[in-house]
Amino acid sequence: PFRYKSSVFMELHPYAKLKSKFCKFGLLGRSKDVANNRATLNTYNISKALPLYISEFNSGLIDRGTNHDSPFASSYVSWMLPLIATTQNAALLSYWTFSDVFHEVIWTTKPFHDGYGLINMQGIPKPSFRAMQLLHELGHKALNLTFSRSSDSSNSTFASLSYNGSHILALITNFQLPANDSGSANVEILIKGVSYASSGALRRIDDTHANAYSAWEDLGRPWPLSPSQEEMLQSKSEMVVTSIPIQFDAKQQSVTFSVDVPREGVAAVSFRVH
Repeated sequence: PFRYKSSVFMELHPYAKLKSKFCKFGLLGRSKDVANNRATLNTYNISKALPLYISEFNSGLIDRGTNHDSPFASSYVSWMLPLIATTQNAALLSYWTFSDVFHEVIWTTKPFHDGYGLINMQGIPKPSFRAMQLLHELGHKALNLTFSRSSDSSNSTFASLSYNGSHILALITNFQLPANDSGSANVEILIKGVSYASSGALRRIDDTHANAYSAWEDLGRPWPLSPSQEEMLQSKSEMVVTSIPIQFDAKQQSVTFSVDVPREGVAAVSFRVH
């Protein structure tokens, strides 16, 4: 624990390790450590209700590759953060780090080099940045969600559902460990207690959507970037809104929709309700 201005809190830096199951359960698996630390502090008559600050985490600390630049990171973030919010009761979660513009061991202006940032050296958002945008949109009111059907045999597909007073947002992620051979997951979601639903809007993050890194590879990995290349990669990093069929049953007051989510993909489905 740390003490700051007479406040006591617990701090963790739980980083994922891609070559072990810690990658998938790294943050969740620290619950035992948290419990042990709380028990130790309680022997000194310190309250069990200490706030938990996870002040550093990301999708892999020392396993070099492309995971921070690719949709692996966005699927990890979308899979992990809602679970942490509901199971660990963390008071703070801080992703390491906001930008590739930082100095720690390495320093390069190469556009994509598996830097830890949500945006690269040129200010181009990575898939993980777009995932944070979608997570921000989830808001503060979570709704119960039922999987009517999922073709994902690895049980790594996860969804969060929220309501902001006018719209429902379903955030679905197909996070997979590198060793898994699972592919795309077809997911059907049923939402009850809806008296009206508009047409649905779909946004994606995957190998072909909101993925500047993949577009940079298609260009032949240029370095340095020309102004036109930077502009193109900025455009490729954007999430594009398309329509998705929504089945509304007025008699049952329910909404059903299905979506295919590629491996390491994220899909966000939103629609207006009342």
